[in-house]
Amino acid sequence: MTARVTRRTIATEVANCADWAMPDLSSLTESRRARFLEIHDVIVSYLAGEKVGLQLRLARLSYAELGRRIGRCVTFDDGGRMLGWFGLLPGARVTAYKRKDVASARDALSQGGYSGALGAIFRTYPTIETRLSQYLLTARRDHALPESRVAMKDAHQYFLALCKEQGLGASDWPFCVEHRGIRSLNKWVTGFYERHYDAIVERQYGTVAKVKAATGTGQCSRLRARMPLDIVEMDEHTLDFFACLAIPTPKGVRYVRIRRLTIILVVDRFSEAILAYTVIVRRKANAADIVATVAKALGRWTPRVMSLPGFDAVRRGGLPSELIDALAACGFNMLLMDNDSAHLAEASLSRIGFMAGCAINYGKVAHFERRPFVESINHRLEIAFQRLPSSTGTGPTDPRRKGAEGKAVTYKIDLQAVLDLIDAVIADYNTSLPTGNLGSTPLELLQHYVEDRSIGFLPPVLPPPLPGMPPLGLMIETVRVAGSLSRGERPHINFDRARYSASWLSERMDLVGDLVQLHIDEDDISGLFVVAQDGRPLGRVHATGTWAGASHSREMRRLINAEIDAGEMVRRSHACIVSDWLAKVSKTAVAKGKKGDRLAVAEAANQLAEASRLGHVPEWREPTGKGHAATERTQAVVSAPAVPSVKTASEAAKAHTVAPRTRFFAIN
Repeated sequence: MTARVTRRTIATEVANCADWAMPDLSSLTESRRARFLEIHDVIVSYLAGEKVGLQLRLARLSYAELGRRIGRCVTFDDGGRMLGWFGLLPGARVTAYKRKDVASARDALSQGGYSGALGAIFRTYPTIETRLSQYLLTARRDHALPESRVAMKDAHQYFLALCKEQGLGASDWPFCVEHRGIRSLNKWVTGFYERHYDAIVERQYGTVAKVKAATGTGQCSRLRARMPLDIVEMDEHTLDFFACLAIPTPKGVRYVRIRRLTIILVVDRFSEAILAYTVIVRRKANAADIVATVAKALGRWTPRVMSLPGFDAVRRGGLPSELIDALAACGFNMLLMDNDSAHLAEASLSRIGFMAGCAINYGKVAHFERRPFVESINHRLEIAFQRLPSSTGTGPTDPRRKGAEGKAVTYKIDLQAVLDLIDAVIADYNTSLPTGNLGSTPLELLQHYVEDRSIGFLPPVLPPPLPGMPPLGLMIETVRVAGSLSRGERPHINFDRARYSASWLSERMDLVGDLVQLHIDEDDISGLFVVAQDGRPLGRVHATGTWAGASHSREMRRLINAEIDAGEMVRRSHACIVSDWLAKVSKTAVAKGKKGDRLAVAEAANQLAEASRLGHVPEWREPTGKGHAATERTQAVVSAPAVPSVKTASEAAKAHTVAPRTRFFAIN
């Protein structure tokens, strides 16, 4: 029963009825609305200190009933909010029903009689509620190991065990009813989870639910973009479909499947435009990939030359720096990234901040909601790419996942075609209509801010690079010049287990033992630029020995060295080890594909696809492997036709008189 409240006993902080929340009266009948307003006026006059005897007689209320009505209004709900004028509504429940005694078994044919039984148990035996609540919050029963999550069935069993522990028998509720109170407990547990959602969301519903639950709280982020290029977001995302790679062989082109690709996006928070992107075949991006993507966002974007006929006509948009001259060389104020190890590398911290002139904000760990726009775009791209026949769908149970790897080969969805598709989808996205742009596409919004001088937007154009400053895409490392005067060993540089030299360096005996800086393009480390510690440019050096003769990335060298250490490859004198490795991986991918070794073919094909993305496509040759002599020469395949050097899958197909696949659907 609600306590009676008078104007002398009412709490000061709730005494001002003008602040009480007013409910919606539109659903009441005219007579009930008039009765509500009549009592409302009496309470207002009473709390204002006026004499209300006449008003009470006209409203047919006693002082006791008036005090009870006021008590209902100043009652607080479970969320700590005062009910206000809602307490005057007819039939409004302001307090939950409370049973006084623990329910006992009733007659066999009787109906009902157990209302409030669970609440009576908790009030009579508070230990049960305390221990059950602790179990729901921590998933731990007393001193036992914590469980991964709490199922309703387990919570019910624990509740029954606690009741038995308190001495409740077969004639007491919940043991005296058919389902042992599981429905009442289920309702209570649901309410408990709603009241303690933040404490249980990760365990009960997963990490994604926890992160999303941090949004929609009504609190605006302090990081708000006021102008274009004010705040930029970056993230990597794995594309949920398979592709394949065309490998030229003596018997025509063979297609082997590639594991899912990874795309790195740079997105402007204000306009929601994609500023730059990079696609890599490796599962995980490294610091060089991150720096290279930011470098693309800072310069003028060069559109991709499409390999499939018709895709140039499909491409309707583009990237801002490509289409808007004023944004061709602009920086930004802040770059939002996550706490991935590639982002925390020294190159990401120093090089990006210095060259782009921006602050880097990593945010909290495992809180992707801090970058909502790039995450939203990733989701939209997922929907587009899931139209591919080789899509893996949205999860393990998605029927589109069935046979996805095989379909990539069956339909010849080769790497170059996939790169065409990604470029077209991203270009078209910038001509879409995000809901936050109020009817403008990202490109239109940026163009408007550039042309309308009254807005006050000044493109943050970067100053010309300082003389001698290396481009952002290059990595900087310090090494010592090797050599020996006493042994007659000419100066050279050792880098990633390869020897680098040049004619100018061989004459600089004075540099032996000195520290120098290397400017490294990790997409091609066949050559390096050397700078002295005091900043003097010294010149370019090239890899020698078995590493000479072919451009290769740093990742390729790491893989080759790993195979040499494992004894799976042997260095051959006067032979290019890069060409040998590319040929070996090609044969491995084709051979394992015939045997159905999915993991082996995926690994080999991914390595070859990443090399192909960088322009390193091998000719078909018999490589040396484990057990071959180090001086063995490459033998040509007798029946193999002449295969010219090619750079794309389409060129490879033409070289072997195999018609490339020209049909590919567009994302409309």
